[in-house]
Amino acid sequence: MPLRLLECMQAEMITQGVGRKPATAGSTLPPVWLAPRQGAVGPGQERDPYMHPTMVVSLYAGGGFPTAPFEGFWDAGRIVDVRIRSLDAAAADDLALELHQIFGDRQNWDMGGLHVEETQRYMPLQLISTDRDLGWDFLIRFMFWCRMASYLA
Repeated sequence: MPLRLLECMQAEMITQGVGRKPATAGSTLPPVWLAPRQGAVGPGQERDPYMHPTMVVSLYAGGGFPTAPFEGFWDAGRIVDVRIRSLDAAAADDLALELHQIFGDRQNWDMGGLHVEETQRYMPLQLISTDRDLGWDFLIRFMFWCRMASYLA
């Protein structure tokens, strides 16, 4: 279920015009990776023609909260960590604002084929680290409430 949520969030980011699939070349939008095994890739870190020169986004399942007894029909409080690696801190801040407008404080909506009961920004943009060559590494978190049946659709 967490991977399905990440896939739907990626699809929504693509639909809203703030990201692209990593395998899509020739775009000015940053790639949105789904839980890369080696960690959040930084711009210019990979010698890949599909990489964006200044910004890369990675989505991770960030845990969540268990449901109450007899409420197993909810996938309560699923958290998604959004890592933004950017050579331009202001551009990362702009993207975080766009993500908040897309995913923050919404109810009863469809996200990339998944019905979402409610979303909210769980943690505002936080600086994780800086690197002279790879720029800034930021984290923002969103929380999703979905019905379990939504994942099966």
